[in-house]
Amino acid sequence: MTITLPIFKQLIDNLYDERESKSLYYDILMRILDCDMTTLLMKGDDLMTPEKESYFKEIIDRLKTGEPIQYIWGDCYFHGNRFIVSPNVLIPRPETEELVDWVLEEGEFHSLLDIGTGSGCIAISLKKERSSAEIYAMDISEKALSIAQENAQLNDAPIHFIQDSILIPKASNQTYDIIVSNPPYILQKEKVAMHKNVLEHEPHLALFVEDEKPLLFYEKIAEYGIHHLTEQGLLFFEINALLGKETKEMLEEYGYHDVVIRKDINGKERMIRCRKK
Repeated sequence: MTITLPIFKQLIDNLYDERESKSLYYDILMRILDCDMTTLLMKGDDLMTPEKESYFKEIIDRLKTGEPIQYIWGDCYFHGNRFIVSPNVLIPRPETEELVDWVLEEGEFHSLLDIGTGSGCIAISLKKERSSAEIYAMDISEKALSIAQENAQLNDAPIHFIQDSILIPKASNQTYDIIVSNPPYILQKEKVAMHKNVLEHEPHLALFVEDEKPLLFYEKIAEYGIHHLTEQGLLFFEINALLGKETKEMLEEYGYHDVVIRKDINGKERMIRCRKK
């Protein structure tokens, strides 16, 4: 094979660490050659054609710009399901799968609202596991909702979609047993430590908040929950690991109780759950 792993690492200019580069290299080849890892290692050279190698080089050229592989493919997997993605939505993260699992631990529920749904990955994954529940998904972005609707059809998961802004929500009498959200929570000052493939390609509207109002979306959703959660209804958030204590205190100030922070697979305070009185 002309493009070996060392050459691949060199071509992408060390944009990824050793583990990521290796994983990316083999994942790309398996997809291009339509084979599993065993077949790739045993017969990869035989399966490679000039056309496929040219395609591989095109992918490398796009990777060198910092473009995420998920946007190059146009899809990714989340909670075992395939999702269409584009620069109009965030790429679903493994940490968010943990948030979905936490919601599922609560057992059965009748109705749920996902605020800031993006690709629809949270709402759709929950609908796949709780098919009898009425699932609603809100986003301000028409383009994001269009992708979420495609993903709902792709995964045979009927969802009620709502175009609205949680900052100035439309009047509604709808109530929910659970409200879940992965809202924008990255501070502007955190940009310096972020990978360029996120900064230059993923939608900033879904990522960042002003340093002066880091809990803006959490406060608005907490306020919304007071009026739209059923009695003893639950609120779940993915949170900024730097602001766990502040988020907990804010929720308690709004009158929520049984507030629990949970760490993610990397040991960071990444999720919070609370209950309406």
